[in-house]
This record gives sequence, structure tokens and C-alpha cells, in this order.
Amino acid sequence: MWRAILDGTDPIYARTRGRLKRLPGTPRCKMCAAPFGGPAGMLMRWRGRAPWPKNPDYCGACFQLLDRYHGGAEIESSFLFADIRGSTTLAEGITPTAFRTLLDRFYDVAARVLVAHDGIVDKFVGDEVIGIFIPALAHDEHPARAIAAARALLDATSHSDPGGPWLPLGVGVATGTVRGTEAVIYYLFAYLVMTLAAFAVVVVREREVPDGDRIASLRGLGRRNPVMAIVLTLALLSLAGIPPLSGFIGKFLLFGAAVDADLTWLAIVGAVGSMVSLGYYLRVLGIAWLEDPPAAEKRLRLPSAVGAVAITCAVLVVAFAIGGGLLIDLCRDAAQSIFAI
Repeated sequence: MWRAILDGTDPIYARTRGRLKRLPGTPRCKMCAAPFGGPAGMLMRWRGRAPWPKNPDYCGACFQLLDRYHGGAEIESSFLFADIRGSTTLAEGITPTAFRTLLDRFYDVAARVLVAHDGIVDKFVGDEVIGIFIPALAHDEHPARAIAAARALLDATSHSDPGGPWLPLGVGVATGTVRGTEAVIYYLFAYLVMTLAAFAVVVVREREVPDGDRIASLRGLGRRNPVMAIVLTLALLSLAGIPPLSGFIGKFLLFGAAVDADLTWLAIVGAVGSMVSLGYYLRVLGIAWLEDPPAAEKRLRLPSAVGAVAITCAVLVVAFAIGGGLLIDLCRDAAQSIFAI
């Protein structure tokens, strides 16, 4: 039920719209076609179909379940976040009344822009406004509608004028599902430690030899410095998505989210890309473990700071896999906080 309501595919809405669109009057609810004006509009108000406060282009009856019952469904949606830049400094330079007037103007402009682009005014939080774009209102174009609203809000605050804006804003748009966002957050953590571990080894080589950033400088690393070779191995195998390392878990979550969003082709492309990258990473590891080191080169001495970073990141590559459930739960909580209505 909740998925059908939020996606706009509930058959009850279709039947209701078929009846209400025959009543005269304008403007109308964009979802159920209930008239807001004329004699029929007065009747609709009596039936609870007055304009919805969060978006007056829709009637309150279409969203009464949101207020009356607790529930929901995970759907793909888009969010707009608009924040006044430097609001503290701005408030210190004018009177409280002037700042209040400026905020009221911002709220009014933001609400009109969101409504015009089929968004929902979720909340005003201090110097920030949050808008929601769901398929029931913006249909499949909700990401494009959110981006268009962001651009319109910047234009409405005169960011495109030569004289500068009357209110400096930062506007961002997030789109997707909770599961997809959860996967991205997890992979960002995993990718961070994998990359730091690999580049820490490169930094060591750059401090030891003139061409330390070349693959050839890793020749025989497994014999000269097994610890760094193990760090490099864990990092590259995790980057390639080899189980049970954290890189595999991250890619598994990403590909699963893509399949759930009917983007199976994208998951296949990602899997093929991972297999191609494995060939490259195995070549590097072969040079590090199977080839002999140069005869004239001495055994490496690891700089303490770089060594600590490399070893710590390698441990995290494994820890994020062993404790993956806990980290995934934290990432899910973070994703839900972004997409909470």
C-alpha cells in the first residue's frame, strides 16, 4: 500500500481522479484532480480536499495517510537541501528584525520554487530548507525536477545577476534509495583505506629511489620488505573486489543496489570492469612477489609515519570486512538520516 501511494500507482487514486476531474473548477490538485476553485472547490474543502499546506498544488486528502498513520516504503526519491552560506556572519552585520525579514523572504521564495517543481516542503531548519521529490508527485523525472528546482532557487536569489545574490545560498541535490546510499557510503569508507594503503607503499618507494612512482620500482618488494608487500597485496586485492575483503563487500552492496533499481546492465558493466582491473592488479603483485629485487638495492627501512598509515589502513581493509555488519548498520543509519521524511 505505502509503495503504491508514494509511487503514485495506487488504483484507488486512479479511480478517484477519474471521478473528480469531471467536476468544474480551477486550479486542481495535481494528483487527484480535485478542484480548489468554484462551487465544487467549496465542496472539496468540506470533504477534506483543501490545498495541502506543504504543497498547495495538492490536496490534503491525498496525503492524509502520511499524517494519520505511521508507515512507509523504501522508494527512489530526490531531496533538495538549500542552506544560507555564512548566515552567522550575515546575522551579526544586520539587526535581528532585518535578518528575520531576510529569512522570511528566503522561506517564501524557496516554498514557491519547490511547489512549482512538484516538490514537497519538508521543513525549514534555521537557515536551511529541505525539499522532497517523490514519484507520486514528480513521477520518474524527480531527479531532474529536483535539479531544476535547485537552479531555479539560485536564479530566484539572483545568483546569476552581475551584482551578486541578495542572499548567498549553497544548494545540493541527493537522489536514489536508502540501500543505494548505504552502499555508496560503505564503499567510500572502504575505498578510502584501500587507496591510502596502496599509495602509502608508493610514497615509501618514492623516498627510496628516484623513480619510485613507477611499477618497476616494486620489483622484489616481497623479499625486501614483506610487510609493505602484504599491505600492497591487501589493498590491490580489495580494490579488485576479491572476497572476503572490504572492497568485495562494497561492490556487492553497490551491484545489489543497482539490480534493485532495475539497472542490471550497470551492475554487469561494473562486474566486468572489476575483472579487467584484477588483471592489472595481479600484474603489479606479480612484480612485487615473483621477480627478484635489484642486486644493488638495499633492504628498505620504512619511515615510521608512513608505515603507521600503511599498516593501519591495511588492518582496516580486513576489519571492515570482518566487522562489515556493524559498519553497514552505521552506513544504513546515515543513509536513512539523509532520506528521512
